[in-house]
Amino acid sequence: MAASIGWLVLQRNLTGSVRVAGTPEVWVTTVFTTPSRHIVGMHADASPGDSLRQAVTAAVREPARGAPRQRPAFILAPTDLVAAVRDTLRGAGWEVAVDEVVPPDWAEDLLDELTAHLAGRPQHAPPPSPEQWALLHQQTAAYAQAAPWERRADDVHLRLEMTIGARRSDWIAIVTGNAGIARGFVLSRGRSVPPELLADDPEVLPPEGTCHVVLTSSREAPPELPRRARRYGWPDDLDEVPLFVMVGPEGRQEIGGRETEAITVALAATVDHDRQGAGFGIEVAGEITLAAGRRARYRAVLESNEPLPMPPGVHLFSGEVRFDWLPHNALIGLGGLPWPALTEVRGRAQWHLPPPQARSARGGRLPVLILGMAATQGRRVARLLHDAHPEGVALMDDGDGVLTVVISRAGIYGVTRFDADAAEAVARYRQGLAVTDGWHGILVSTPRGQGDDPVFGFFECVLSSPPSQGRTSGSRGRQRTGS
Repeated sequence: MAASIGWLVLQRNLTGSVRVAGTPEVWVTTVFTTPSRHIVGMHADASPGDSLRQAVTAAVREPARGAPRQRPAFILAPTDLVAAVRDTLRGAGWEVAVDEVVPPDWAEDLLDELTAHLAGRPQHAPPPSPEQWALLHQQTAAYAQAAPWERRADDVHLRLEMTIGARRSDWIAIVTGNAGIARGFVLSRGRSVPPELLADDPEVLPPEGTCHVVLTSSREAPPELPRRARRYGWPDDLDEVPLFVMVGPEGRQEIGGRETEAITVALAATVDHDRQGAGFGIEVAGEITLAAGRRARYRAVLESNEPLPMPPGVHLFSGEVRFDWLPHNALIGLGGLPWPALTEVRGRAQWHLPPPQARSARGGRLPVLILGMAATQGRRVARLLHDAHPEGVALMDDGDGVLTVVISRAGIYGVTRFDADAAEAVARYRQGLAVTDGWHGILVSTPRGQGDDPVFGFFECVLSSPPSQGRTSGSRGRQRTGS
């Protein structure tokens, strides 16, 4: 049995979005079939009454090509149109019930597409689904509330690796708004910033496929933008609403479904990266669930738009130092692991990372940062370090002491500050680093310091630029963590 065909009549005031010379107002009325969503009749006019009559009359007498031609079993319209639609149908000799309805999202989206097309922003196919629009607005609102432009200038970018379903792609994301230009976001395909994005010329279009999110005042935006934003849950306390555009074959146009997903994932990655305070070279990874339950994963690294002059093999890391990862009563030491014990410790470690490249044993031992704590905390810290993938331990002179941090792909983790009374242990550790050409380890164990202690984690690192040899002498320094 064939499903009943109905009509849905919607009307929209396009004034402010579409301009017609000599016409102060522009109204459009569209008659859709439901559930098939074909357009049966449509008409734009200077008055709402004329637009409605012409659209409904066209649907009755001359249905659009490709639309079902049978008489509708029912007709739906918003409350303010019900009486006018009923009168128009009577004038055409039809007696069909007209019921009130709240316009569904798909119909509002189709009117948005029509409005954008008439305003010179054609839709890129396939269009976003209502579910995709909802998630994109949700993620854009989170971005607007985070306001990353307050901390990030537009002379840096995120290099993104995104995997949506089974599709992997590389992108460049730039936060805009720090330099006084419109607040928003730019997303472009590739692994490097396109020269067009660096050109100081508004007439130069970025490469095809580049997407823009522009946050514009709701009082100045085309009327369809705040209407769509509210429909998809845009927060009332945000005065700006988003405009989503991309560069197509013939210029700027509305984004499609695939671009909607890419922007959603990129915004999530940018908010996550900003929240963690990750700096240059620090990778932030995560995932997000898209419409229809599809999983998307991302990896984001902050880079400069103009590459910094760096020696080969050297990586730049920066960001906020975290001191909330070690238990308060952990014992911290600078020591060394004799070479004959290296193989055994590697085998006993519950979590282990080998050195990034093969190294030859030099000197009497491998310099080691020792973190001693109870078993429960030890396993937690070892797992955290394994997931963060340490790049190395840095000792930074700080007045009369030395600040010790672990640099990782996930961030910079503060360890402790060694005071002047640990100077001999620090000097011996630095001497060991010079002998091993920067090869060192991080050992997570118990506070006892015995050979049979469990090894929760052992992570071997190589500093890109090992420090020069310092003073010798002294035994292993041990110090409690700060608060």
